[in-house]
Amino acid sequence: MSFFSELKRRHVVQVGIAYLIVAWGAAQVAELVLDTFDTPGWVMQAILVALGLGVPVALVLAWIYELRADGLHKESETAEVTGQGAAPAIGAVEKSVEHESIAVLPFVNMSSDTEQEYFSDGIAEELLNLLARIPELRVAARTSAFSFKGKDVEIPEIAQRLQVAHVLEGSVRKAGNKIRITAQLVKAENGYHLWSETWDRTLEDIFAVQDEIAAEVVQQLKLTLLKASPTVVETNPEAYALYLQARHLARLQTAAAYEQALALLEQVLAIAPDYAPAWAERAGVFNKQASYGLTPCDVGVAHAREAARHALAIDPRCARAHAEIGYAAISNNRDFADAARHFLAALAIDPDDLEILSRAAKIALNMGRLDAARELLGYIIERDPVNPAIRFDLGYLHYCSGELDAAIEQWQTALRLSPDQIGSRMALGIALLAKGQVAAALESADQEKNTFYRLLGHALVYFKMGRQMEADTALAELIADHQLGGAYNIAVLLAWRGEMDPAFDWLEKALEYNDSGLAEITIEPFAESLRKDPRWEAFATKAGLSRQRLDAIEFDVKPPRQGG
Repeated sequence: MSFFSELKRRHVVQVGIAYLIVAWGAAQVAELVLDTFDTPGWVMQAILVALGLGVPVALVLAWIYELRADGLHKESETAEVTGQGAAPAIGAVEKSVEHESIAVLPFVNMSSDTEQEYFSDGIAEELLNLLARIPELRVAARTSAFSFKGKDVEIPEIAQRLQVAHVLEGSVRKAGNKIRITAQLVKAENGYHLWSETWDRTLEDIFAVQDEIAAEVVQQLKLTLLKASPTVVETNPEAYALYLQARHLARLQTAAAYEQALALLEQVLAIAPDYAPAWAERAGVFNKQASYGLTPCDVGVAHAREAARHALAIDPRCARAHAEIGYAAISNNRDFADAARHFLAALAIDPDDLEILSRAAKIALNMGRLDAARELLGYIIERDPVNPAIRFDLGYLHYCSGELDAAIEQWQTALRLSPDQIGSRMALGIALLAKGQVAAALESADQEKNTFYRLLGHALVYFKMGRQMEADTALAELIADHQLGGAYNIAVLLAWRGEMDPAFDWLEKALEYNDSGLAEITIEPFAESLRKDPRWEAFATKAGLSRQRLDAIEFDVKPPRQGG
């Protein structure tokens, strides 16, 4: 940091300007008063000398001390706290914010090619992941931190909403093999820079730069690490750039983007076949394709397992690979025992990974362990407060617990954060329907943009309203166009209508199609009539979903640093 930046950070410049303004005003008043009483000239001269001598005194005091609501504090003490004892101004960080906390904002793409934005975002995310591996530092999750991208929001407000004391921001300019990375650490309480630096390097140096930035953050925040500062996993720079692009595409969650991501990952692995993160990302794409019905479940899951096992063969401590195998175990044949083993292994390696924790919460929920799921989701929400997917999951937990008002609140929040989130409007309609607010439920179902979930919502609401013909039409469309990916939902819908024989026929089809929705059937309130039917126990045993089997699985997951 430059000397002038340090002067600004300690408010020396501001104090100096303020002192000069006050001194000038005092001199004007003194001159007027002294002229009125015909005071000798030496008195005015003495006042001016005293005011002049006060300038260095004020600047020295500003350097050493900071004035807060609870009195004067040495600047060294102030640097160790964020907002302690001070009444926060509008947009300031709340008092409860931990000093050892940070958000990494998406880095600005300064390249002439706008398509290089994936690279600048990717660099920021890699830094976020690197810092998140430091147990002594709380890092805001990617989804929440990146939600401010492209928005005109001041740093103090961002920090308040993410509940962090510091923000890391920067920019990336990439031209061929040359890169310029600028990073700056901001104290969120007052918006002043603690540190800033620029690197002009080649792509081959990208990993060293990331390690340097992480190390500088540790130093600036005066963290006392329990172990060595983490470093990035290095690979071929060209492969790394392609990997960042593939990861960016996979997050778009469209059929075309998934295919493009897989093609890029093929290129990555052709250049760097031993790059475990690329194999784990490949497994994740295959799992998502199977989950969304873009590929046959058996095929997608088989590819996902193969890719994840490649990653583990290269790096046995690849937490993401364990998580993808666990996810595949549930998607394909509802093997909660295998899923639990792999997720416990993943969290033993990386207990702070919020994505893995969120999946673990869903497993706990689907196994009927609502208290454990509630504790995990609460922990995640604190660190990722503007993640619509987590809000949706928390809403579903409340819904399964019979807490309809809380479910509605969470789903409404999810929709404010992501108005087009698949299934959220249908889910909100279901909760409103359960409360007897039929008109509001229909309005919510009408607004669902996903065809499958809109039809499902209409089929439920119309039946409740006694509009039999419209309910039957929606059901017929579901069966005609969505039975492969929606057999479980069709079964639940039929059971809710009281048509138990066809409902169990569709449950058998859901087993045949490996419908991943079956994993929720033991807790779904609308499936209660199925669970009360005499045929349920035999079906649950065949599907691997008997209560006895689920209760026997060891899966005691706690939030990090709360029970180990």
